[in-house]
Amino acid sequence: MKKLYASFLFLLVSTLSFSMVIYPKEFQKDITKGNYETYSITNDTNEIKIYKIDIDIKDGIESKIFPKVFTLKPNENQNVKVFLNPSSNLKDGAYTGNILIQIIPTRIKELNNLKLNIHMDVLAYINKNPLI
Repeated sequence: MKKLYASFLFLLVSTLSFSMVIYPKEFQKDITKGNYETYSITNDTNEIKIYKIDIDIKDGIESKIFPKVFTLKPNENQNVKVFLNPSSNLKDGAYTGNILIQIIPTRIKELNNLKLNIHMDVLAYINKNPLI
């Protein structure tokens, strides 16, 4: 029985884990004067999905995401812009965080409120005194 349950859980997780394609896979930029990355998200399933994007990064770095919540039909694509801007009191250095992507099925009751969360790394750095 445990093997059957484990197999079902593996099948469910593997099916849900391939419910989107995202490019690029990271945010790694100089944000001294503010910078952004445009992510292309594609729903590669046969179901409509709701996506919610958020960011978790150090206090003192302002973030803007557009759009934050959107719906994609099967094989539909959406561009999402993530903009980071440091406050003037932050020191030079590297700052890390996560872009959080939550995939919410439109038929939540059928999946017992199961949601898929994806975390992508953010490496933002500040260099107020460049050599050149």
